[in-house]
Amino acid sequence: MKTRFIILFLLIGFIAIVTKAQVCDIKGDWTGKLSVYGNEIPLVFHFDGEKCTIDSPDQGAKGIPAQLERTAMGIKVAVESLFDDLKAGRNPETTNHGLPTELEKNLQIAKVQSSTPYMRYFLALDLTDRLGKITCPVLALNGTKDRQVNSEENLNALMDRLAGQKEIKAIEGLNHMFQHCNTGDPSEYKDIEETFAPEALEVITTWLKMFK
Repeated sequence: MKTRFIILFLLIGFIAIVTKAQVCDIKGDWTGKLSVYGNEIPLVFHFDGEKCTIDSPDQGAKGIPAQLERTAMGIKVAVESLFDDLKAGRNPETTNHGLPTELEKNLQIAKVQSSTPYMRYFLALDLTDRLGKITCPVLALNGTKDRQVNSEENLNALMDRLAGQKEIKAIEGLNHMFQHCNTGDPSEYKDIEETFAPEALEVITTWLKMFK
């Protein structure tokens, strides 16, 4: 789980902190929690004028560099984003960011994988406008504990954009693989005996029978 979340954290574009202070006025520490698909990650922000670093205690990461920017809403804390570099066609530059030794290798693997031509194309691809052109019947399912594709955001987008016949359904308690689970985190996959939840299979079977 730690591996997954440290990668998620490094890909985040920015965290906004609303305050009336100028960038140069901020000094001290602030502790809070970042919510990622139902999991809360404790974070510690260290402010020193125009400089800022972030610690993620649960992940063993310290001194993650961040940039401060004054906005109309307050202060924006920006963290390096691999996605921004890849979408712009740049090779991302990453350091270990104070990661424990066992996580440094994972970061480098993620960097290599995310730099492939397929991943660059995938990250830049926006299917939103194409959904309205789909005319065949569509069955869209998502587990409510899916940590890889947020069920609410995904299904709401399909409901709004798909123009043809559609059935959109969230199945309670299932993960990305449509298995019953505790948290839905990918780290659980290897320990789950169930191949595919019966209720999900029943929904698919019932839907297909409509087109006999």
